[in-house]
Amino acid sequence: MSPKNPTIRAEAQSVPGSPPHQKAEFDILEMPLEGLAAYWLSIKKLVDLKKNRQFLADEAEYTEEPFVRYLLDAGFSDLPEAMVLDLAKVRRDQALSAWGLKFELMAAAFEGMASSENPRLTLIRMLHRFAAPPITEEKAVELAQGVLRSLSDPNAERRTLLPVDHKMQLDRLLVKLLFYCMYVRREGATSLGSFLPYLTSYYFIEGARLVMDGFEPSFLRERLGELKAALLDQAGLKMDMSIHMLSGIRARLAYEDVYRIARAYLP
Repeated sequence: MSPKNPTIRAEAQSVPGSPPHQKAEFDILEMPLEGLAAYWLSIKKLVDLKKNRQFLADEAEYTEEPFVRYLLDAGFSDLPEAMVLDLAKVRRDQALSAWGLKFELMAAAFEGMASSENPRLTLIRMLHRFAAPPITEEKAVELAQGVLRSLSDPNAERRTLLPVDHKMQLDRLLVKLLFYCMYVRREGATSLGSFLPYLTSYYFIEGARLVMDGFEPSFLRERLGELKAALLDQAGLKMDMSIHMLSGIRARLAYEDVYRIARAYLP
């Protein structure tokens, strides 16, 4: 039996055996469920076709998505099945917690923009979320002011300076958020409109639009809280599907049976 869903094929966005050193760029948080299922089906097909498992190590090395990279590494190691599943769930929970914190920091910055709060006070509120802040207040202010100066250069690379997303390291994220707070405090909320073409994160774009539209901080907090919950719920579902499909591949189930696992998660 072959898959009937046309979006689920053996080919995926990143298939092992692609040119050497070519990064597999995808993101579980924003990747469609069907695309991720197709990725694992492609892994299953190649496991069946190739006797040498070196391609799995290569795929793990050149896959930028951390959770998938971990599954490829641990999932095809000599670790016992039960331990692999337990460790995969630990990795899942850590990722969801880290993304949740980053969304909360973004929301705090947007609330500060919406209320015209002093950016330094917004930064302090964000830093207070950490037992050991990843950056000092003074250093964050210094670097954010550097971003402001860089942006004034007509030749500034805005596609590098402006994007904010959940994949950033915490210190860089805090600097970027402080920069946005400073910019909006100086130029006004509608100034964010010129940045939208350079933004890539759905969550951050939604927050910027809410600020531009002049919504009250309380509404903004509620809306972004709902969006965070929805994104993390969907990401958790995709991670659970990945864990179960990996388990099926490790167990050497038939391709059709691995596809049956995927179908349990598909709408």
